[in-house]
Amino acid sequence: QHLAAGAKVGWITRGETTGRADDVSPRLYQLDLPADAAGYAAEIYAALHTLDAAGVERLVVSALPADDDWLAARDRLTRASAE
Repeated sequence: QHLAAGAKVGWITRGETTGRADDVSPRLYQLDLPADAAGYAAEIYAALHTLDAAGVERLVVSALPADDDWLAARDRLTRASAE
C-alpha cells in the first residue's frame, strides 16, 4: 500500500533474508535482524538509525514472538515508536 503510494518503506525482518531488497522495489529497504531475541534487541536501534538515514517514510516490522524472551526487543520497538 505505501509502496504503491510512492513512499520509501523500511521493512525490518527477523532471520529471513539479508540486506536491501532492490529486487522488490528501489523504494523498499529491507533489513534482516538476528532471529534470536538477544541479537535482535542488540541491533534494533542501529537498524532504525540506518533506515532513518536512508530516508524511509514508513516502517514495517515483522511480528515478534510473544514469549518472554522477546520482552526487551518489544520494549525497544515500543520506545522507538513513541519518539
